[in-house]
Amino acid sequence: MPLIAEPGASPSALTQPVVLPSTPGLQVPGLAWPFRMSGRHLAAVEQGSIEDVEQSVHSYLATARGERPLSPDFGLEDPTFGMGVNTALVASEIMDAEDGRAIVTITATAPDGAGSVAVDVHVELAE
Repeated sequence: MPLIAEPGASPSALTQPVVLPSTPGLQVPGLAWPFRMSGRHLAAVEQGSIEDVEQSVHSYLATARGERPLSPDFGLEDPTFGMGVNTALVASEIMDAEDGRAIVTITATAPDGAGSVAVDVHVELAE
């Protein structure tokens, strides 16, 4: 159990373990990503909730393939010098990474004059 003291507390405050309070309403809480505070505690989301799945999808999209040594196939290939993004393939990879708990739809526009592409990602829980 972690030893935590309030700022400015005496050194003897570290001798008592602090039990972090549970988050009301969450059956199986997990840390929210990106890490952030909710009041005086780390924010949490319920595992398996739409918020949890959306966080996982965002993490997948924000990770370059090969960036995680223990999960080298997780994330996107760099599309910079390729022929664009295969949205159906990316959606399929995300759904596989989520073990079937999410339905992901991705649409992308053709590149504009500046080469920018608008991408829309829709996520819902699988039944």
